[in-house]
Amino acid sequence: MNVLALNASPKSKGSASAFYSSLLRLFLTGRKVKTHPLHGAWDHKKALALLLWTDAVVISVPAYVGAAPAHVTAFLERAELLCQKKQCHFKLHAISNCGFIEEYQNELHLRIYEA
Repeated sequence: MNVLALNASPKSKGSASAFYSSLLRLFLTGRKVKTHPLHGAWDHKKALALLLWTDAVVISVPAYVGAAPAHVTAFLERAELLCQKKQCHFKLHAISNCGFIEEYQNELHLRIYEA
């Protein structure tokens, strides 16, 4: 199984999303795992190409005002267009992190990935 772990924090260093992406590797023994940054639109092209390789995508992303950052939403829209043209066979998983302790703070954010 091929797994693509996307660190979708806009921060280039020291983010919780980067920590979760690297921690994920410890739980995915026996699988081919590639990690890729998704800090902004400049990372979209390579990440989109990797979608055709992967069986599972795990996107680790912060919740900003209860939703995904704009560059992540733009990536998801581009990924949808790509998968309409080419056959993508991956399952999407999301790790949502924010500074709130109440779990419902992530509810809207996770619904974005369901859609």
